[in-house]
Order: sequence, then C-alpha cells, then structure tokens
Amino acid sequence: MVSDKYKLSLSKFTYKQQNNLLPEGFEKYFSIIKDNHEHMTRRLTNLKTCKCKTDLGKKSTKYQRATLWNETPTIIRNLGKLKAFSIETKKFLINQY
Repeated sequence: MVSDKYKLSLSKFTYKQQNNLLPEGFEKYFSIIKDNHEHMTRRLTNLKTCKCKTDLGKKSTKYQRATLWNETPTIIRNLGKLKAFSIETKKFLINQY
C-alpha cells in the first residue's frame, strides 16, 4: 500500500538520523524527550513532537516522522542494522491491519 511505503520511508529516515547515518546537519533534526526532562518518564527515548494547532501542522513530515517513530516498538528502534530495521518495520506496519 502506498501509505505503508511512505511510512517505511519516514521510518528509515528517522532510523538513519537517530543512528548518525545521515549527512552533517541532521544530527539535531529531532530532540529526544530525555534531553528536555530531568526526571524519569516512561517515554524517555521518544522523540519530542511539536504541538500542532492545525491539521496542516500534523501533516508535516517532521511531525509524522516523530509520531511514527514513537509508535514503533523500542525493540525495533534499537536494531543495529538498517536492513533488519526495515524488515521488522514492514512487519510491524502490516500487523496493524
């Protein structure tokens, strides 16, 4: 499905960004919740999402990437290889049907 391919593409970009596999300039594209909080929370490793006031803001790729990353199970996010991440993310997306 086209939307699943789009989601996979967004996820792969975020994986690359989180694992420093993108060119310089992307290292601070997202901020992680633990970087902004001094206390422990359950979602410390999630990406911070902007507070969008409109539906247009929620359609931005930056918002969608962070939201999709946060919905992805931690075990998949922590995979060491992009190929393994891609395979498991495909399975995760398919299992949502």
